[in-house]
Amino acid sequence: MSKSILVLNAGSSSIKFAIFRAPLNSADDLAPVLKGHVAQGGEQVELRVQDAKGKLLTQVFTGSAVSTQKSGFDHEAAMEQLLARTPRQDLA
Repeated sequence: MSKSILVLNAGSSSIKFAIFRAPLNSADDLAPVLKGHVAQGGEQVELRVQDAKGKLLTQVFTGSAVSTQKSGFDHEAAMEQLLARTPRQDLA
């Protein structure tokens, strides 16, 4: 089983991510596997996941499922959505 590296960039109204396959030796480059984001624009929240070639694997629009009126963007709820809806077969 190969190892993967998860990179997260959390902003005030989004979480961007990329997953790379770890190189087998130090001379190899990281191999991109998946990338995407959970982002809020107004009342809409978009979850988008693409493969390394840019093919859209998942795109979900919701109402305010990952936002709260008190605190704005809910990063914890966004991560739960991201983890629940990211295709796992590409990570093996």
